[in-house]
Amino acid sequence: MKAPREPQARPQQRRVLVVGLDRSERDVIVDMTLKGSRKALPPITRVRLPRLRTVADISAIGLRRRTFIRQLESLIADKANVVISGSLVSPTGIGYIPLLEAEFLARLQPDLVILLETDTRELFYVPGMGIARHKDPQALEAMRFEQDLNRHWASRTGSPVAVLRLEKGNAKRTLRELRQLLVAVMG
Repeated sequence: MKAPREPQARPQQRRVLVVGLDRSERDVIVDMTLKGSRKALPPITRVRLPRLRTVADISAIGLRRRTFIRQLESLIADKANVVISGSLVSPTGIGYIPLLEAEFLARLQPDLVILLETDTRELFYVPGMGIARHKDPQALEAMRFEQDLNRHWASRTGSPVAVLRLEKGNAKRTLRELRQLLVAVMG
């Protein structure tokens, strides 16, 4: 008599949020890391959070955000490993809005949130050039505020938060550290 077949275990779903300012070239850093880590990582679904910069009407903002969250939920529902990157807040015509509501973050339950942070006192990241000086005080203040909001929403996930600092000449180190974190969580 044959032993009954045990049901196959479903692969554990891993979720990682990589959060940073658009000016930090977060998506380029994530793409380069994933491309260079294909052998060390299982298949990963990559999702980018949208920006709502051009929307000024509060009801339209809410509708776009809810539509995006529904699309994101259906996209990642059956995916084993997902890396979501973006800013957790988006500037709009009337202020900043969280892109992922607290209830969605609780359902998502990321295994790790990685904050790619830029020194906003006087610097910003330029692709291929590292960190460059920024002279516009209003832009610096907006960057500081958005980075503070990202920290706040990252802490609301209830997940571990790792901080990677983007500093002059550290592109290779950032890529290596991001790869190590992704391998530790998903590998």
